[in-house]
Amino acid sequence: MDKSKYLIYCFLGFSLFLLLFVLATFKINDPDTIQYLANGRLLFAYGLHANFCSFNYLHIACQQAYIHEWLFYFFTYVVYLVGQWNGLVLFQIVLVIATFIPLFLIAKKYGYSILSAGIFFLLAIFVGMDRFMLRADLFGLMLTTWAYFIIRYYIETKFYDKKGYKKYLIPIVLFFIQAVWTNTHASFYLTFLFIGAYFFSYCISFAIEKWKHNKKVNFLSQKFYALFLIFSLTLVGSLLNPFGLGAFFYGFSFLKEFGSILKYTNLEWMSPYTPSDFYFLSTYSITLYKFILVPVIIIPFFVFKKIRLTDLFILLAVLYLSVSYVRNTALYALFIALIMPYYLDEFINSLGTYLEKTKKLLLLILVGKLVCMSVLIIISLYIAHDVVINNFYIMDQQTRRFGFGLSENVFPAGAATFVEKNNIGGNMFNDFGIGTYLNWRFYPSRKTFIDGDTFSPQGFILYHSITTGKINYNVAARKYGINYFILNHVSADTGSLIQSLYRDKKWKLVYFDELSVVFVANTSENKGIIKKYSITFDKTNNYNLNRLPTFKEPANMGIGYLNRGVFFSLLGLNKDANKEFQYAVKYSPNNFLAYSGLGTSYFQLGKRNQAQVNLQKALDLGSNFAPNYFNLGVYYYITGQYDLAQQQFNQTLVLDNTYPKVNYLIGLIYQQQGDTADANTHFAKEQEITANTENEQKELNASVNFP
Repeated sequence: MDKSKYLIYCFLGFSLFLLLFVLATFKINDPDTIQYLANGRLLFAYGLHANFCSFNYLHIACQQAYIHEWLFYFFTYVVYLVGQWNGLVLFQIVLVIATFIPLFLIAKKYGYSILSAGIFFLLAIFVGMDRFMLRADLFGLMLTTWAYFIIRYYIETKFYDKKGYKKYLIPIVLFFIQAVWTNTHASFYLTFLFIGAYFFSYCISFAIEKWKHNKKVNFLSQKFYALFLIFSLTLVGSLLNPFGLGAFFYGFSFLKEFGSILKYTNLEWMSPYTPSDFYFLSTYSITLYKFILVPVIIIPFFVFKKIRLTDLFILLAVLYLSVSYVRNTALYALFIALIMPYYLDEFINSLGTYLEKTKKLLLLILVGKLVCMSVLIIISLYIAHDVVINNFYIMDQQTRRFGFGLSENVFPAGAATFVEKNNIGGNMFNDFGIGTYLNWRFYPSRKTFIDGDTFSPQGFILYHSITTGKINYNVAARKYGINYFILNHVSADTGSLIQSLYRDKKWKLVYFDELSVVFVANTSENKGIIKKYSITFDKTNNYNLNRLPTFKEPANMGIGYLNRGVFFSLLGLNKDANKEFQYAVKYSPNNFLAYSGLGTSYFQLGKRNQAQVNLQKALDLGSNFAPNYFNLGVYYYITGQYDLAQQQFNQTLVLDNTYPKVNYLIGLIYQQQGDTADANTHFAKEQEITANTENEQKELNASVNFP
């Protein structure tokens, strides 16, 4: 191999590893990680007899995810005890890198070209990065790739034909992996998928061989016994759970029990093709996930004679899982990287064979390979640089920040400290998203109303009914002894409740920062706290419009002012909101949400020219975000520019065909133009969308019993 080609190979390997490393290195920002710590602390205190449903004071039966995750709680808490938050980030990095090692081992073992392996490796990194946070399912992903590698190596190299005890080494390793897996994450069922794929492929190959040659073929071959052995050991390993045999079947019943509510509580359980902006995920991840479906379909078509049945079964299975739930897109991308380089190599080799007589074209293919590898290197290094300086995350509207420690822009640390410092008593009402952090900070001295990890359908319906006003919050406060509300004002489900509390004389706002608010009951017991900390924005007391109280990192300044601007808009304080949005744009000049908020606030202040400029800027920066089109469309509609408004509304529906009120506004435009037929069509579509939403809610309510 000449030196230039060798150097490119080395640079490509280095750049891909560097990109993987920096994308795995970000401050702890996932609420599930915090709940693992709370559960781990409980596990250390009480052992497996700990009540993992004890964090909420409602005493409603909770999810039993701990059945399959208890060992990961142990691992996580031990790492925290040893290395604190930095140790957890390091643990996260190790798991991510370990997940990708089998991709390298298989590429090396089966001789995949550096180009083919590099292309799919890079795609797997980008699509999989949304699952890099320290969760039990990251540990499950790591075990998934290793289990697949071990099974594939054992079967395809005929390791089972070795003499003596050596042929049992791999099955024993697989047994221990499965035993750990079944106690760390419910994805352990995937091992049966891999074994089943090889078994079905074996059966079909046997049938074809018997039919084609019409001769006796021994079905009970060494390969059959090898498959039976690893299946048996995998099954035994899957049953080794201290919570009993029922733990094996809990994974099957989970989706049936919680399926109707998961899409309301976590968008990860929606299909990636569901009309949604998936604002919690990387835009790049979703886009590239859909992109890789194309080569996966096209490339094997040109080398269909080379298709292996095992690969086909596995790819179809993980494709189904990824199409069903967006949380599985990383799983699909990883298996594309494990399997597809073989087919890309075959395609390139077939093309080379076809063009072997044309030396110029063969030279063109060689140059093309080198150019492609160079492009992969440039992309990897460029993105790695942007990740390190946080531009990548800010541009992609993510809360992740490169580095070690605990993220300051996700958890209500300031509000929790305020509650502890002032020893606020009684029960709290907290929002769904911050419950896990409050469990970690407060338990057992204080219990939460709900959290996003141990919640039950009944608890969530009750919570949802209170936040939406179906159950009056004052009625709930009397029934459950609620003395204070601690809410994340950035959350989509707290806006209406915060508006009501702020205007209700029975409650007083005593704490406000970039993320959270605390309201206490206006009672004699809270008189001292109210007198000292009461916040009324029209009098500008106990807060500073020009300074962020808790965000200190430069990368978070823009999002901090943006969050406060949205909060002031919620309360109708448009002048204050406008000022905060101006700060947001100053510190985050590429954040389309900041421009969207600024444009909206200008419009509310009657400054239409500034409104249009900033709404258009938001659209230019975020052309894949449906609300940007809708907001600009509303501006055009109100200003009487109906043709321009309709263009924006139509584009909104392209991105999200169930976006609320869009069809209604289009109908109004047609109605004003005298087109009654088209107007009625869009009115009917709007009614259908509204009816579907209401029916889903009714079905959800009917599926559970209120406490």
